[in-house]
Amino acid sequence: MSKRKKSNKKLTHSLAHIIRKVFKENPDSTLNHKQVCAMINVKESAIRKLVYSILEDLSKKEILKKAGYNIYQLNHNESFLERIIQMTARKAGFVVVNDPEVEDIFIPPHSINQAIGGDLVKIQITKQGKKRPEGVVLEVIERERSQFVGTIQMHDNYAFLIPDNPRVGTDIFIQKEKLKGAKEGDKAIAEITVWPKSAQSP
Repeated sequence: MSKRKKSNKKLTHSLAHIIRKVFKENPDSTLNHKQVCAMINVKESAIRKLVYSILEDLSKKEILKKAGYNIYQLNHNESFLERIIQMTARKAGFVVVNDPEVEDIFIPPHSINQAIGGDLVKIQITKQGKKRPEGVVLEVIERERSQFVGTIQMHDNYAFLIPDNPRVGTDIFIQKEKLKGAKEGDKAIAEITVWPKSAQSP
């Protein structure tokens, strides 16, 4: 990824975080595009366009709802939550709700959607089970970290880093030419650079 693309991605991520915060601090307000730009002090035309695209994206993800043309409001649908996900050694997940009257939400392994233990995720509660509610990860909002310590496991043309902490929830695929001399059984630090949607591991 080029430096420019990385910079644009970082800006979009930061703006989205700020915009979500604006609506959370004004949960009952309806705000149009101009009002949001004014509240976060955005004046440049290019950034204003980016704000609009983020508002539309948050609306599609049902974090916001449309209250009219170009007017947005926080979606109070209680089946959607933003929480830190914790992983089990069996690669299932759960989120702690911090409400004594509500059970922690279980996330089955097939519903993790590329989340890693410690990530801030948006989840949807899909059913109320007999023991506890279940949900699915809709979006990884923010990675807790991208570097992990573990042990190298070699294969013919590639390797995996097996994290020391089994609650990370995933092994990390490493191309042979990116091993930098690491060998079978070595302790190493790996950095996640990309996680294709079609891949089981980053």
